[in-house]
Amino acid sequence: MTGPCARHHTPDVVQVSDGLPRDHDRLLAHLRPVRKNALDYHFEVHEAVAEGYRTAARLTIHARTRKG
Repeated sequence: MTGPCARHHTPDVVQVSDGLPRDHDRLLAHLRPVRKNALDYHFEVHEAVAEGYRTAARLTIHARTRKG
């Protein structure tokens, strides 16, 4: 898969949201409509760790959508 989202996520990415994991393909499928509907957003990073080329973060995404 190509595109801006694919450039920022490695194939082994796992996003856990509300306790539910999303693998690479599911994450990119989720992000496509989000990017189209979000008017603006920002990330509130609560924790972040890095080791070598790997990172992990616990964060909250605050977004305003077209639908309010």
